[in-house]
Amino acid sequence: MGSTVDTSLMARSSRDSINSCTLSESLSALGQHQSSEAHHEVHRRWAGDEGAREVYGGIQPDIFFSLAAPDIKEHLLRIECPKGFRKDLKYVPTGTSVPETDMYGSLIRSFNAASADGTLHLRIKDCSATRPDAYPGGPKLSPDLMVIKEGESSDHWGTSRAFIEVKRSDDADPYPNANCKLTLENMEIWNQIQEYAAVALNLKPRCFLFAASIFGSNARLFRWDRSVVLVSSAFNYKKQPKPLYQFLHCVSQYADGGYDPSVLKRSGSLRLFWDRYGEAKKAGLIPEFQSVIPGNYPEDESVLLQVPGRTSKDPTEVYLTMGPPLFVSRSLVGRGTRVWLATLADGSSPDFVIIKDTWRDANRVAEGEIYQSIEGIPGVARLGRAVDLGRGDQSDVHTTIAKAVNEHYGAPRFVQRIHYRSIILSIGRPLDLFRSTRELTEAMRSALGGLSHMAESKIIHRDISVNNIMISTDPAAKKDAKGFVIDPELAAVPGKTDDRSYITGTFQFLAIERLMGQPGDHEQYHDLESVYWVLLWVVLRHTKSQVIEWGRTKCGTDCVAAIFDEGGAHKVAFLCTAEVVVPGNKPLTALLDRLQFLVSLRYMNKRLRSHAEKVPLPKMTYEEVMEAFDDALKSEGWPSDDPAIPFKLKTKGVKAERVEIITTQSHHATRAAPSAAERPSSGGSSPLASVITTMESLTLVSPESSSAGKPQPYTTTSQSAQHGINNAQLRDARVTASSDRPQGRRTGSGAAPERVVPRTRSSQRALPDASGSKSATGAVPFPSSSQTANETGTSRSQGSRPREPRSTSSSWSRLPTSSSGVPSAPGAVGSSSPRIAEKEEERDSGPPDPTRKSQRLVRRDAS
Repeated sequence: MGSTVDTSLMARSSRDSINSCTLSESLSALGQHQSSEAHHEVHRRWAGDEGAREVYGGIQPDIFFSLAAPDIKEHLLRIECPKGFRKDLKYVPTGTSVPETDMYGSLIRSFNAASADGTLHLRIKDCSATRPDAYPGGPKLSPDLMVIKEGESSDHWGTSRAFIEVKRSDDADPYPNANCKLTLENMEIWNQIQEYAAVALNLKPRCFLFAASIFGSNARLFRWDRSVVLVSSAFNYKKQPKPLYQFLHCVSQYADGGYDPSVLKRSGSLRLFWDRYGEAKKAGLIPEFQSVIPGNYPEDESVLLQVPGRTSKDPTEVYLTMGPPLFVSRSLVGRGTRVWLATLADGSSPDFVIIKDTWRDANRVAEGEIYQSIEGIPGVARLGRAVDLGRGDQSDVHTTIAKAVNEHYGAPRFVQRIHYRSIILSIGRPLDLFRSTRELTEAMRSALGGLSHMAESKIIHRDISVNNIMISTDPAAKKDAKGFVIDPELAAVPGKTDDRSYITGTFQFLAIERLMGQPGDHEQYHDLESVYWVLLWVVLRHTKSQVIEWGRTKCGTDCVAAIFDEGGAHKVAFLCTAEVVVPGNKPLTALLDRLQFLVSLRYMNKRLRSHAEKVPLPKMTYEEVMEAFDDALKSEGWPSDDPAIPFKLKTKGVKAERVEIITTQSHHATRAAPSAAERPSSGGSSPLASVITTMESLTLVSPESSSAGKPQPYTTTSQSAQHGINNAQLRDARVTASSDRPQGRRTGSGAAPERVVPRTRSSQRALPDASGSKSATGAVPFPSSSQTANETGTSRSQGSRPREPRSTSSSWSRLPTSSSGVPSAPGAVGSSSPRIAEKEEERDSGPPDPTRKSQRLVRRDAS
């Protein structure tokens, strides 16, 4: 089938082409800040994309266990599989004609019989019909089976020790291999499993998580931590049941199944909890209690947190949390931030503190060190102390297994992370809970002062977002600062080797230059521009604001999604054509107008820019921006009672469309080479780009493909493969799956599935072969859109990507949007796993009918 490409939409600045330390936490940063409600399938694809970017798969079960459970690997090798377990598994019914529910019963009986020997103490339960909320207000979902220990609660599968997903067909393998052609169903199963893992990791504090996938007569094992998604090779569990038995031993006997050992169940009298909880509630420090577990109350989700002293000689303190976390990152990998409001569990202090839990990059300066360098600055949060819970060695559950996986792989592909816990003394309310717009403005002005002092010390925050500026609840304790900035974790610090050209930040609040991929470092004015976008975001969502464009007036809440959820071009168009008015609030309206002018000067057209030296114009500096805030606060006319108005997500319908899978073979066979103007400098990559890649010349790498351990080149005949095709270029391409994809040779016994690796311009070489000199056996991870960055030990991407096209529309509000109102996941075309494109119904033959709707392919953003 031929392909068509809409060249006007080839280069985009969107989540497709941005992958950074913060943006990679797409389930959190993208989902929790978007202003239109994404369909469940979009969230599922985001999870699949995250997992596929950090996967290391196709390794033999023995190697899987040596990496996943290093402390008991010798024990796992010695254990014998019970004969009854082996016999029971042989009778598990499989096949397309068999209902999955029939498989559940047989598997449960087999697993429970294996656990009845008195050593495992596990129970496997059917949870397929429960379908609880993934998070408050989130989608309802559940895997097929869950693994719990005897006596443990089974109220929500997400708190269980492990889960098992069951499919009846051998063809439902969620991971690519040499004997299986990937289909849309395979990709959906991959996304499904990754979503379950994201929910389980974030519903309960964990250091890692195990799971198994049963598909027909075969199975794969999974292990997640905040660095790596580890996947075993497929094995026939009816003929080779031992890996499943070893899996049960890991869940039962290794590191308490992955639960965080520093988080303890609340004990003792409830009096202290309810006294302090009432105080926090009255002060507005905690939101209304919500739970995904029916019948739970705040005290049921209160836990005890251990915080070690600064040195081994200092005592460990224990804090009592005021119910569930205030914030939980929904991401599968990355920092996995979790924040609680807490107080000392012994009641010795009347003060509240913030406990922040994260998995920090071991190669970056710790957040506590940055706080110490800016200690005492008004407008910046005060740190009590911050400590590594992990020792850094691989036997420590508070350290991810990235180092061991990198050694096995032969290159620094994955980011080593260490469990990190901080005590923040500054207590505040979120910006979107302001009691008046003047309070909001005062808080942001104080935070600006803190950022300015940081800039004087050559420290640039680089992650200004609505979550990282707080309204102070005790200004006197913060030198009269009405607000303060938090989370300098990604800050650029003098004397450090961190490259400021890497893109960091939260998508909705990034400066346009960073969204557009303009080469260069992250500068101070980028943070200042982010301050404007934060203020605008809060005002549009939580006041009776209006947006006026070409004489038309719209409600601010109706415009916020188009400005913030769709990328840099929408922001540029907004700056050029629209203005914001807050009725009855002249000072805030004037402030927004002045800030919009300052920001827009950076994006004025070339003719005006050429005369900028002749006509002096204000620059985006801290002095200029703080003066704008000061002038607004000095003005009269601030309303006395205008608290934040709750914002409701805009729900958009989902259009069912036919889908097609894009593969390298079929695309390159039908797509002409791009012109020089079409070629992007770099581009995003699909999460399963190792199988269905649309990037540059390809190399097939498999330990099975060469006895010499060298990668076997696989170069397509099309010239387009030499130049590279960005995934945004294929957004509108109409391509079908190829049935004759070349397969690699199989020679080794300890081998992993083959994979396809894109070679980028920055590194025209094949990735290490797991069967070569770097490693004895195993597999290589899927390449990601941050392949080069990850090889240097960082998870941020270079700031060089295709720019957005100039819109042909005169209205920013009419710029193209996705059918669901939300963009797809980073690196995804339609599904996070394969290259998926959708098209409206069109005729099988004959010329196009001009009376019918456009036959251009559209993004499948909400399947």
